[in-house]
Amino acid sequence: MAMEGPRILMLGAGAVGMTYGYHLEQGGASVTYFVKPKYRESVLKPTHLYPLNDGALGTCRAREYAPSRAISSLEELNVRDYDQVWLSISSTALRSESVEAFLKKLSSDGEHPPLLISLLPGIDDRKWVLERYPESKLINGMISLIAYWAPLEGEPDITPGWAFYFPPFGPSPFSGPKSGVDAVLSILKRGKQPATAHADVTGMSAFPTAVMMPLLAALELEGWKFERLAQGSWLKAALEAMSETLGVVEAVKGNARPLWSRVFSAFWVRAGLKVAPYLLPLPIETYLRVHFTKVGDQTLFFLKSWQTSAEEVGVSTEHLRSLAASLENARLAR
Repeated sequence: MAMEGPRILMLGAGAVGMTYGYHLEQGGASVTYFVKPKYRESVLKPTHLYPLNDGALGTCRAREYAPSRAISSLEELNVRDYDQVWLSISSTALRSESVEAFLKKLSSDGEHPPLLISLLPGIDDRKWVLERYPESKLINGMISLIAYWAPLEGEPDITPGWAFYFPPFGPSPFSGPKSGVDAVLSILKRGKQPATAHADVTGMSAFPTAVMMPLLAALELEGWKFERLAQGSWLKAALEAMSETLGVVEAVKGNARPLWSRVFSAFWVRAGLKVAPYLLPLPIETYLRVHFTKVGDQTLFFLKSWQTSAEEVGVSTEHLRSLAASLENARLAR
């Protein structure tokens, strides 16, 4: 008799949550989504999924996904109904009163809390969660895929749905207690989603985040145009801020910055901006604008959280402060 798969509760039903949820179900799990009441009905409707690793929109074959269950209140949440709980939310949403109440209920049964899988990238997110949840039950993961509501502007006119892309040689890494990591990897791999074990996901992912966020701030200040970023003055400002964010991560995490970050320069940024549209099966410039406008509060939150951490470890962040202030002022002026 075949063993039943894990019972999973997914907090977050956006592009990432739906992509993970689909592959977890393909691997044999039963997935319930925890959503706001206004989204409960819509999240259960069948929708199309577009695997861009099989080809760009218009050429890849759509898959249909219809989640079987959703809940929308803590009153409906029976903690013992779930083996795993996944956090597919932003770092700013993590710190909301509703999520704090959610974690409090999950950990209320001290002997039997479910495994908690956090996909949050912030430098202090793990610490924040550990103040509310036992470390023995926490798995940290890093989102290495691209997922979005399609079609984006400029893409073929297809039935709307979730598109996702797994970059080659970039499986989603997970770290934490070995038995928990093994359970996560087993179900994802059966569901055909690339995943791997890592010794310290939060320490590793902090450096790419420290590189990406200043560049995203500069790209937004340049109107989300690659050409303008490559030729404009905000690239220099972003690289100066990036040097500071990497220094903050180095001091806070106690890990030396990776070699690739030491040779990162305007030349490599310009080269990446030039080739990215040809390497990815989606309009990456449009994707970045749409996605990071939607989670724009998180970008600014990261820039400010590095400033706070810098004060605690005595690292200067003059350029980072200037970049964050410029971004905030530009948003206020719109």
